[in-house]
Amino acid sequence: MKRIIFFSCVLVLAFGYNLSAQKVKKDNEKPKEATAVPKIRAYLGTSDYSGGLISKRDFDKYLKQGLTAKDSLGNLYQVNGFMFSYGERNLYEDSLGNLMVLTDYLMEWCPGDTVSPAIANNIFDKTKPGDTAYIDQIRVLLPTGKETSPKGLRFILTK
Repeated sequence: MKRIIFFSCVLVLAFGYNLSAQKVKKDNEKPKEATAVPKIRAYLGTSDYSGGLISKRDFDKYLKQGLTAKDSLGNLYQVNGFMFSYGERNLYEDSLGNLMVLTDYLMEWCPGDTVSPAIANNIFDKTKPGDTAYIDQIRVLLPTGKETSPKGLRFILTK
């Protein structure tokens, strides 16, 4: 009698497992299509500079133009804003007369695709070889109305 109860329990469990493993596909379910976001890169001005070494003259010239964002096909996208940071290397002297090179940092959020007026009024007089400019948190508007954030830019100024 115990064997019959045991085998009937095993049979019920096996039958229940088999039913739960079967899934019915509904006709109204369509496979989800992946919406591919194009690979967008940001560039300085109308150039192909997206980071690395850049001459002071080129940096000043292209920074005045602002940022552009485009995909691999050359389609342009609207830049909604970015964080501009600038590391200016300066030579200082401590109280004992020892010279030391220190970096002063300037950082500001810039709405739109160009630097804010506060930065534009004095940055072009400050730039010199050895300084570093960072452009991060770039916001690019897609045609769908969503925003995406391409990779940031880092420039080291040279002569």
